[in-house]
Amino acid sequence: MQHIRKPAAGLLLAAMLLLSGCAPDEVKQEAKARKEAYQQAFTDKVKAAYGEDAALRKVECPVESRTATVTPEVTYYASDSLTGQILLDKKRYDAKYFPASDVLLDTVHTDDICNTVIASLPIAPEQIVRTIVTDTAFLEPMFPSDADTLDKALVPGNDVGLIFHIITKEDLSACRDTDFNSIPVLQQLSQDADYSRIQIISVKDTNRIDSLTGKLSELQFYPDQHPYVTDNTRPSRHDRGTKDAYDLYHIRNVIRLSQPQKHLPYSVEFCE
Repeated sequence: MQHIRKPAAGLLLAAMLLLSGCAPDEVKQEAKARKEAYQQAFTDKVKAAYGEDAALRKVECPVESRTATVTPEVTYYASDSLTGQILLDKKRYDAKYFPASDVLLDTVHTDDICNTVIASLPIAPEQIVRTIVTDTAFLEPMFPSDADTLDKALVPGNDVGLIFHIITKEDLSACRDTDFNSIPVLQQLSQDADYSRIQIISVKDTNRIDSLTGKLSELQFYPDQHPYVTDNTRPSRHDRGTKDAYDLYHIRNVIRLSQPQKHLPYSVEFCE
């Protein structure tokens, strides 16, 4: 089983704190009231799903915002959901509870669900050096608490969106002509998820893997051109400029699976 790294949450947390600080007092009070009103229901839902030993911590009702389409006016409001952390078997999992529908989303089964997809790929598991999976908002995917398998996660109405970034030391040339759409798990994912994309990136070595990981959401790979990125490895910002990502991050080749439209088979591209 692959260890799936969580996407960086620092910017999200900073944004939430900034929104909370900018919100009018009445919105903050509404968020506080919603937290107090539904925290017990949140706790009860967690214990019903995972047993009496499960605990809920850091419960909040976030302050969110929307910007008007005509004028740049920002409206703040208390979220319709509560967030928190589930403590289960000495591990922490992110959770979100929707009181109106009594639905609990969390990351308890995220690794197992995502590893089902990763295990179906025709690459050597022992050569994988890093895996990051996000939803379409580039956050760690959450699933309903009763969805402990990929089959259960992909039922209609769950609005599943998954983006896989898999970094391997294996040369992907042998997979150039692989029919990825004939793999049952990938067929299921492309047909039943609302959105999915898979990028498998082969690196010649792991010397730049941390820098590469930090740029994954920005890199777009195509068969006929290489992406260019700012070279942050140089000490002086005046010397940085842009550089071929393949050279900068020691990339050998890439296989990219993307969907031209929702629920259609993958378009598979080999990039080198």
